[in-house]
Amino acid sequence: ILVVVDALDECDEDDERDVMQKLLRAFARYLTPGTPFKDLDQFYTVILRNVVPENCDNDDTISRYQSVVGAIVFVQRPLPVSTLAQLIKIDVLDILEVLDNLQSVILLGSNDLPRIYHKSFPDYLTDQARCKDPHLRIDTKICHIQIATRCFEIMDKGLKRNILGLGDPARFMSNEDGLKEAAITDEQIQEKIPQQLRYACVYWVNHLEVANIEDEALMSGLEKFVDEHMLYWFEVLSLIGNLDLAHLAIRAVLKLLVQFDFT
Repeated sequence: ILVVVDALDECDEDDERDVMQKLLRAFARYLTPGTPFKDLDQFYTVILRNVVPENCDNDDTISRYQSVVGAIVFVQRPLPVSTLAQLIKIDVLDILEVLDNLQSVILLGSNDLPRIYHKSFPDYLTDQARCKDPHLRIDTKICHIQIATRCFEIMDKGLKRNILGLGDPARFMSNEDGLKEAAITDEQIQEKIPQQLRYACVYWVNHLEVANIEDEALMSGLEKFVDEHMLYWFEVLSLIGNLDLAHLAIRAVLKLLVQFDFT
């Protein structure tokens, strides 16, 4: 019932009665034993129409919705809205506008971390047989391509030699005592290695594994990363305590390149 009430809060007064009837009918059928998926799907569709109206022809509205919701579904760990904005290159206010219309299915708590209420929601969004409107559906590969490409762009802009400005960076890598001796604080590390760069360094390969690596922009980003930034990537992974991920990522990339005959 709370989901229905939240959905009604998102509606204009003129539309409230019609939306309420649709929601309650779908919700009642969903609670009935033996209810097919289609009634739950109808329930989600009614909610999503708050963001993307039926027969919507505004490409910006559709693209923004798919990018925001797709990122929330596919990020490897919950990210604050401010970091999410950097990751998908969409203004914070635009993200909040989308989320404000989806409070019934995506929770935005006081910690500023958007979270999906229930697994059935992303299941519906990514299933072509269930989510029949391509404007509402989230394409898994396209979304991972977009996120992986942005990870490479973020690393291209943010990675550099001696990112903390230390006298001898090798002495401090994976060495908390060395960082303390140099009076390097967590705040300084956060400033030099912000959350979006940290996320990109740790999770780019997770998105690459799902994406279509034949995408030209994605492969260009991977090639530039390998040629220009890999050593600086090692440095950042060391400083944030994730150096053990490096060999796993490299092995995953080599496997993909062999699989798609890029070697």
